[in-house]
This record gives sequence, C-alpha cells and structure tokens, in this order.
Amino acid sequence: MPFSFTQTLRMALFMGSLSLMGSTLQTRELTPFTQVTVRSGDTLTGIARRMNVSRKSIMDLNDGLDPSHLKIGQKIKIPSNSKRSIKTSKNQFSIVPSKQSLPSLPSSEISPRLVSINLLGVAPINSESDPSLTFSRRLVAKIKNVTLDTVDLLWPVETRSISSAWGPRIRSATVKLANGLKKRIRYQGSHQGIDLTAPTGTNVYAALDGTVERVGRDRKLGNYIVINHGNEFETIYGHHKRNLVQKGDEVVRGQKIAEVGRTGNATGPHLHFEFRAEGIPQNPLPYLNDEEEIPSELQVRNAEIGRSTKKSNF
Repeated sequence: MPFSFTQTLRMALFMGSLSLMGSTLQTRELTPFTQVTVRSGDTLTGIARRMNVSRKSIMDLNDGLDPSHLKIGQKIKIPSNSKRSIKTSKNQFSIVPSKQSLPSLPSSEISPRLVSINLLGVAPINSESDPSLTFSRRLVAKIKNVTLDTVDLLWPVETRSISSAWGPRIRSATVKLANGLKKRIRYQGSHQGIDLTAPTGTNVYAALDGTVERVGRDRKLGNYIVINHGNEFETIYGHHKRNLVQKGDEVVRGQKIAEVGRTGNATGPHLHFEFRAEGIPQNPLPYLNDEEEIPSELQVRNAEIGRSTKKSNF
C-alpha cells in the first residue's frame, strides 16, 4: 500500500531525528573521560584542581551537575583528553599538550670519560645560586584557613598570554667531551612554572598577600622576587626589567612589585611565574582566578609606583 505524502514526510522527519541523535552520541563518545567519586569535603573547584582540569570542562561533560549540591559517593566525569584548553585572556584560548614526547640523551656519542660539563641555563637541584629552589621556611603574613584545594591566585600580569606551560620540557646544554671538543645536547627537563609574555615594562603583580622573602639578580632568572604567603605557600617571579620591592616588604594581592623584562636567560620579554606548596612546584594554572580584576583604588596606587622607584607604603 503506497504511503501518502503526509506519512512519507513524517517518516523522513523521524529518520532524520534518529540520525541527529546518532551523530550527537558519536560526538560525545569522542571525548574520553575518567570518573571520580565525591569525597567528604569535596568541592567542584577542589576536584578540578586535584585533577588538573578546569571547572568548565567538568560542567560541560556532566549535564545537570549542580556544583553547590555535590553528594558523597556521587560519580563525576573528568575529561582525560590528550590536549586541553586553557583560558589565557578574555575570549582567547591556548592549546597546551598534557603530554610531550621527549628524546633521550645521545649517550652513544658521548665518551664515558666525561671530564666536565658546562650547563647553560641549567643549575644543580641543590644550587644555592638558583633562588627558585631553596628558601627559608619562616611563616609570615599567614593566610588563615587556606589549603591547596582552596588557595586562589591573581594573574600576575594582565596579558594572561602563556608562551611556555608548566611541566615536561626539552632543555639543552653544552657538554665537553674527553677529546676536548664541545657538543650541544638536548635532554629531558621540567619547567617548574609558566611563562607569560608581555611587553617590556608591563606591570607585575603580587598573586597573594605576603612578605617579600628574597629580591635579587640571578644568571638564570635575571631580576627576581620571592614572596612568602604563609602556610608553606611561595610565589616566584623572574626576568624583570626592574624590581620595585625590597626584602621584608609586606605586599598585598594585586600590588605592583616589578616590571616585565628579559633579564637573565630569556629569549624575549616575559614573566616567569612559579607557585610552590611546601617547597614542591605546582602547576599554577588551575589556581589562577580568571574572573578577578584589580580594584580601581589599587590601580591608582600602582600607577604611583610606576612613576617612582621609591618604596611604597602598602
């Protein structure tokens, strides 16, 4: 029995709906994920930071998820893509690989009778000359009720443009062989902070309240500042054109402490920024507050610092 025009149209629309549903399902299946179980005291922000992903990526993967009403034992999907999007500025995104293939050292070409190594831009892990490694543990300007799951950082420069991410990194060094010749080699290394590109002279801000622990100049970091925030939290800022604070100064979140430059081992003007908890480097990205802006009153006071190198009375 032949179908009427109306019946044929209804069937076509029905089949089209099935096709669209299938396409939607296939699209979702292309996003790999793992599951975590909500524990006592968990928050969505804490889970995102623990899993090193953004809150938004979790919300996008869990339809109907209410972050204010998480239940103990609840299963939440966590994206496990090989690449993830990181917000670097308003309406601007950068793709940062979560894994990087690193070559091994060409050991077969190096004599076992290695007599000396000249490390360019690389320092031993126990080097006192590297200000980003060994600091005093004294607790100052303590931040109350702040843990690694709840700490919140201000972006130290307003450009929010990441040129080099935290984590695995290919480094290079000059090696002197037994025959007296020098050879440039590449090896597996680790970037213990993030690099934020910005024009020379751009303001550098304190990411949290604290006390300036160290100020100086280093072959690797150039002009640098270390701030102790209490609770074993420290932030490190490097490659400045000039430092605008002194050791012992108390600073507030959003206060101008330096200007972007390219001092030390830097290929262009940028800020090297590190965040450490109990001396252990942490990826700063999950802790940076994408929504916060510096209050207008503090901006006025920062402008005054920019016109003078005199010590500020914040």
